[in-house]
Amino acid sequence: MPMKPARPVRGGFSLAEILVVIAVISLLLTLAGPLVRQASRGNSPSSVASRVAAELERAKTAAAAKNTYVWTYLGPNRDDPSTLELVAWESADGTPDRRPANLAPSSPAKRFENISLRGDLPAYADRPPVPAAARPDEAVWLRFSPSGEVHATAVPATASSKEPAEVVPALERWIELGFQPTRAGTRTTALERDTAVLHVAGLTGQIRRFAP
Repeated sequence: MPMKPARPVRGGFSLAEILVVIAVISLLLTLAGPLVRQASRGNSPSSVASRVAAELERAKTAAAAKNTYVWTYLGPNRDDPSTLELVAWESADGTPDRRPANLAPSSPAKRFENISLRGDLPAYADRPPVPAAARPDEAVWLRFSPSGEVHATAVPATASSKEPAEVVPALERWIELGFQPTRAGTRTTALERDTAVLHVAGLTGQIRRFAP
């Protein structure tokens, strides 16, 4: 009987198919790159809130243990505004004198890329209401006292992280710190729900954390 010719077997993909696959993979990597980098550095709002809370606890403990005052700056880095910076200074002579000559670094500076402070946070969590003056939207100086009290002064994003601001006389029940992810330092509506919140008690320095 006559044999039917065998159907040719494909040996692989064509050049056009390979180029299409490469183009699709490149597009996906480009879109996912910023999110992957942020996740790999642990810079989600929730993780940043946890790390900031740990630093604030350290500042409160240092103030009590050394019987001194500790100032902590939280706001944009002067050289890279898309990066949130945390810097702590302590009084050398144990007084609230904030002149540069009396200040010494209290701990190494911490930096968090593509995160900013936000004061107008969505009400996604059941948390106590906080006055607008105690919800910094750009940057803030916190002063921890030996007695445990915490005073907060909101400052503009252009403020220096080396010159503590004069604290306001009022002692707030709660100071609210909100953390908002950004894209290259810009807030976007797509990320506005992905936030985390810290409450710091003015009288005792107690820290409470809220997240969606």
